[in-house]
Amino acid sequence: MKCLLSLIILPATLALSVSEAAVALDVKKVVFAERLDEQMEAVKPGNEYAPDATVYMSVAVTGRPKTGRLIARFYYREQLITEASVDFSKVNSGLLFSIGESTNVGFHLKHDNPLPISKHFRAELFDDAKKLGSYPFHVVPPRKGMTTRLRSATLARDVDDEFNPVGETRVFQPTDTVHLAVRADVGILTWLQGTG
Repeated sequence: MKCLLSLIILPATLALSVSEAAVALDVKKVVFAERLDEQMEAVKPGNEYAPDATVYMSVAVTGRPKTGRLIARFYYREQLITEASVDFSKVNSGLLFSIGESTNVGFHLKHDNPLPISKHFRAELFDDAKKLGSYPFHVVPPRKGMTTRLRSATLARDVDDEFNPVGETRVFQPTDTVHLAVRADVGILTWLQGTG
């Protein structure tokens, strides 16, 4: 799966120039959205996306950090899709303080192929190696998509040329090949995962 992850940072206040000791990043707010505005704030917040939609995430970090590296990693189940990072020592260098303000960081996940419909997506944020949090998002069927319905599932020793079960059984030897014959009404981008 080919993906593109980009980030944009927009500090919005003026500050004095003085050195400062390293301070841990404090994530104030994380919001998924339909898109981000020029200040990297969420527009039309929500964590559900169509399979072909771009995933947008706005991260508000308290103050104007001068040190630290914020890393965003996007996952499907335990598979890393992609990651990006921002080094605050380069972005906010020379800033001393900011009263009542946050640094907004915008991430977006673009993909060439539709994402599978699933509730098993998440973004994880890190301050270098320290995990700051995990934030779920979902990929849902298209609004006018057909609902997937499982009509029947049959275990068998084999299937014929039209995939009908042959030798229906629920008892198998360790060396047997197990066939699962499924009848279903299948919506777009539906998938079936087996574990064993």
